[in-house]
Amino acid sequence: MQLTTYLKARQLFTLCTGDETEPIVPAADGDDAAAALAAYAEQLSKYQVRVARVKWILSQTVATSQLHVIAQQRLKTPYDMWKELTDTFERPSLSNKLQLQTQLLDLSMRPGSSVDDYFRDLQDLTERLASFGAPVKSDFQVALAL
Repeated sequence: MQLTTYLKARQLFTLCTGDETEPIVPAADGDDAAAALAAYAEQLSKYQVRVARVKWILSQTVATSQLHVIAQQRLKTPYDMWKELTDTFERPSLSNKLQLQTQLLDLSMRPGSSVDDYFRDLQDLTERLASFGAPVKSDFQVALAL
């Protein structure tokens, strides 16, 4: 709640909800092409600064021990980072915990996916369960993987 309020006060929360996205390159045609590209470049620059601010705010407000949650390579946008944080840290209900445990037991490699993807999913589920107060022991993780 505090982080949501802070980001809203700074008019940055729309980046976290996905309501604000990267500007689209305009079609370059006619006499206005140069002006349109200049306006796009300015919009893109402002957008990139806003994205950097949100990433900085999120990285500074997450506990150092939990920073790995948003420091993953696949989390490139504020929306991705925010979704990961809310999925990981929002107060769980019993049904969410049971759902995660079921997902963990049903986890398997999808056709065409890599082993890295499987282990990333395994780690994600075990971290989320740990945040719900239901840690998964490492020997059980190994058994699941095998």
